[in-house]
Amino acid sequence: GSSGACTFKFFVDGDEPQRHYTWFILSLNVCCLLIIALSYLSVHVYTQHKAERVGHRQWFGALQRKITLIIFTDSLCWVPFILVCFLHYVGIIDATSLYPTFSTLVLPINS
Repeated sequence: GSSGACTFKFFVDGDEPQRHYTWFILSLNVCCLLIIALSYLSVHVYTQHKAERVGHRQWFGALQRKITLIIFTDSLCWVPFILVCFLHYVGIIDATSLYPTFSTLVLPINS
């Protein structure tokens, strides 16, 4: 876009040629977020069962906190971003002015 942020333009309108690519990338991010969350649930169930059997509840709690932080920061980054992209695309909001904020403050949370 016309902002000083050097990232791909995700806030697209319905007539822009890159809209299909943009929605493919955003859909891929949603799928990845769901896979991560489901994997987390699987790890949680497995380690909780294992910790109860072996008696290492402290180890389980530490692992639980680390994985929860990863899921939380990933969600904190991508859910608002995808929501704003969608609202901009359908014309409910004009998010053009938010692009520098998202590219410099919100997206790096995922790192």
